[in-house]
Amino acid sequence: MVKAPLTQKTSRDYLVRCKQEPQLKVKPKIVHRKAKIFSTLILIGLLLGCSVIRPQSKPVATKTENKKDTANLREFCEYLAKAGLVKSWKEFTEVPFVFEITDEQDTPASYSWLVIKLDGNSFMVQTDSLGMASLRFDEKMLRQNPNVMTLDPSKLLKFNFAILFPLGGATELNVVELHELTRVWAGNDLLYYPQENDILVSELQNNLPLMRNAIESVLGISAIPYGIVLCNTHKPIILSRNQANINGQRYSLWPISLLDDGPEDYYLAVIHEWTESTLNKAISFSDDRMRWVTDGISEYISLEFARSLSQAKRDSINLTSVLSKRFSSYNGFVNQLLKEGETELEFDLVGWTSVSAEHPIAEPDVVGYGLGLYFWTSLAEELGVEIIHNFLEGAKNLENPTGDDLVGLLASLTGKDIRKMLTNFDLLDIKRKIELISDELKLELE
Repeated sequence: MVKAPLTQKTSRDYLVRCKQEPQLKVKPKIVHRKAKIFSTLILIGLLLGCSVIRPQSKPVATKTENKKDTANLREFCEYLAKAGLVKSWKEFTEVPFVFEITDEQDTPASYSWLVIKLDGNSFMVQTDSLGMASLRFDEKMLRQNPNVMTLDPSKLLKFNFAILFPLGGATELNVVELHELTRVWAGNDLLYYPQENDILVSELQNNLPLMRNAIESVLGISAIPYGIVLCNTHKPIILSRNQANINGQRYSLWPISLLDDGPEDYYLAVIHEWTESTLNKAISFSDDRMRWVTDGISEYISLEFARSLSQAKRDSINLTSVLSKRFSSYNGFVNQLLKEGETELEFDLVGWTSVSAEHPIAEPDVVGYGLGLYFWTSLAEELGVEIIHNFLEGAKNLENPTGDDLVGLLASLTGKDIRKMLTNFDLLDIKRKIELISDELKLELE
């Protein structure tokens, strides 16, 4: 038996996806991905702010001490740097921080007040009709660790943005503003784009409803309202307003670089992140031992979406080529282990946990993604997709379940030793499934 080392991804607070599927390396048994997407959800909020604080803002005296919800911005930025998401807190200089104030029922608190404590002074900024306010800080101000809180201690402070950048790339973040883009509907969901991208926009308008159908048919629950933001700029990109409010409905937004990304990002990464966001909203996970659920099911749904398309469609949008490279990586990894005389791979999917300052991003691997796909594909093929419906329905009814709680739930529903299935993997059976899927989708394995 061979053991595969665990590497860290992200928790519910840091949703990380990688741009390109690289070739697997067997020693060490970790795969290097060439780029990363970071969607950082900090006290999930709606980002449509308008107010701005500047160095010349007039101080307003206040004695407010809101202990319930505060944000220490430099400490937060330093945390992201320690976690490997950015190189330095200074990258957030003059980047808009957009906050939302709500009540306990998550209703926006229109025209409420934010208090910003900075260098012994306090400033007050009023939110707009959606309870939103946008703040920018120069390096001197950010160095002083601004403390942001609500004036009314009964209100909640929410903060949310997304970052997309290449590993080892430039450090200056390119801010993308939604108001500079054209917005169209893609079925019940949204698409933002710059001009002169009509062909891709048309394809995505056709395929976003198919992605929604794939998510809902596998999960048995409604996919969250979603949107794609096509950005005509190179990475690194920051989308400060990564949620939109249309007629009272909130849409989570996912950024894509038109200059750096491709079919894997337009389709497979989007549906994966959409599924993860839906699962995180539906289930109140209480720890970070949940990637076997969120990433595993998301990978399975990505495959089911590809299966739902005709061969001609997969070819036309280059998904066949993308999937061929991905499954070639899986196949090469398995073949190398078999060649070394191994028949079983030991990898603790439940212990495949999240990135943090204590566990910074180093070498994100594809082993967990591949094994998560194998696990859920095997289960659905044997018991039908209804097992996922029943599992998620049970998970929704648990109060703040842990990853281990969910292992027990799935074991009770299936009568199987789920713990063992999530730890020990038959390499010959994995190879068989790779070949079956490759034949079905007409993939060319290298």
